[in-house]
Amino acid sequence: MTPACDFPLESRVNAQAMSPIASHCLVACAAEDPRIRLCDLRSGAFTHSLTGHNGSILSCIWSPRQEHLLCSGGYDGTVRLWDIRQASACLRSLDRHNSESRDPLAEINSAHAKGVNGLTFTSDGRHLISLGLDEKIRLWDTCDEGRHVLVNYGFTWRNRFKSYMQAVVSDADVWPPLLYVPSDDHQVLVFKLWDGQLVKRLKGAYGRVTCAETRPGFQELYSGSNDCEILVWEPTSLAIDEEEAQEVTVYEVTVDADGIARRVPKGQGTHLIYVTDDETHMEEKANLETYLSKPEPTYQASVTPRWPLPSLTPPPRPSSKRVYPSRHVDAKA
Repeated sequence: MTPACDFPLESRVNAQAMSPIASHCLVACAAEDPRIRLCDLRSGAFTHSLTGHNGSILSCIWSPRQEHLLCSGGYDGTVRLWDIRQASACLRSLDRHNSESRDPLAEINSAHAKGVNGLTFTSDGRHLISLGLDEKIRLWDTCDEGRHVLVNYGFTWRNRFKSYMQAVVSDADVWPPLLYVPSDDHQVLVFKLWDGQLVKRLKGAYGRVTCAETRPGFQELYSGSNDCEILVWEPTSLAIDEEEAQEVTVYEVTVDADGIARRVPKGQGTHLIYVTDDETHMEEKANLETYLSKPEPTYQASVTPRWPLPSLTPPPRPSSKRVYPSRHVDAKA
């Protein structure tokens, strides 16, 4: 293969990005130069130089919602939004303090205390996630003047190197949406996007995790690390052995203090009773308001509860298990 276009940037390139929705063929380049250079693949020439950052630019990304909106993160700790159609292209510099009295382009505005080496949009383009060298993860509402959404992702994430790093947001059909963040301590951290709760630590790499990506339409996550391996992660299989499978009949019931289950119409029960070929067991239903109603029995069966009644002490929570990658891909080749 031979190069189709050659753009002399004359400085180290930290990141580059192409729009997933635009009709133009512009490549945004974030380099050690404090300018964002836009390269046109059709003409083979530079079309724009976006200035505003003080120092090198570590990350850039196009909006999946607006084809002319570009976001960039600099070593100066700022995240800037650009409309490449305008002469004064910079729309605003995001402010983590949400100061209403400040000018949107005030030099004092900063998204992070240190450089910003990672930017990710949600699939609808309404929110932006920024990763900083101050080891903070921040969420921004780009449809509300770049407001900082105050979500606390904790202090477990590690980001000590200047190289480009990108978080990944789960597919739009996953609820609640999850945020996958590569970490310098050999793992991928999984957070709930909206409340910052740490859901899982994906451990398996023997080196610093440098990138992650999901496979659209599949429940698969790919992570790469500097140990020359790509790990593939997928949910633990919940398949049941056909030999152990049994037919189960489910009844909705109320249970009195003597352990007698009375079947009631669907939606009015306080418990579910599972009747199999070899056993009968009961599980508590969340809604206990109908427990005192004592409807006329339409079905009656003797039940041995799995925990004392009427206190209805819940069963112990299952212990969390460590998640391992489903397979390894050798990336040395």
